[in-house]
Amino acid sequence: MVVLLILLIMGISLTSVSQNNEASSGYSGFDYAKCQYAGNLGVMSAGVGRHWTKTSLEAMYGFTPGSSGGSDVHTFALRGNCDILGFSTAHTHKYATFYLGSGIHCSATQNTYLVYPDYYSDGYYSQNAVHFTGYGGAQLSRDHVGIVSRSISFFLELGTIDYKLIYAIENKSVSFLDIWNNSFGFILRFK
Repeated sequence: MVVLLILLIMGISLTSVSQNNEASSGYSGFDYAKCQYAGNLGVMSAGVGRHWTKTSLEAMYGFTPGSSGGSDVHTFALRGNCDILGFSTAHTHKYATFYLGSGIHCSATQNTYLVYPDYYSDGYYSQNAVHFTGYGGAQLSRDHVGIVSRSISFFLELGTIDYKLIYAIENKSVSFLDIWNNSFGFILRFK
């Protein structure tokens, strides 16, 4: 059920993205860069994205150093967001947006497998390299007159990952509050 919900959110995001992309003219590449601290991507992550009217699609790379967990972890993600509520003030060029999103993450590190080696029992372990995520966030933005960017945004996200949600459902000793993580960062939108 949860996986279906995540896929539904991603499907709505991607459908809206493709419809908006067909309606837009001109440059169709990425139009913002994003830096994030914490969350399910890694200790630090960065990426690029494309924002349309109420949706965005982004590709991210995250890194967690071995000093945080024993071995370096590299995470690659494709994420889609849908804006659900927004406020703006024309005279100050500030605006706030609340959004929901989901993503697909693929991690590369020691003991992370898409397919387990032969010495593991068949069917005992599920793959542990690809995961689905869900998150919500708030973003505060200000139009920015600069050489490179047209606006700057600061965001805060609250999210979870598929296996933590499964643990909370299957294991009553895992609290629903324990499966969430937060992250924050900034976005520079290009001219």
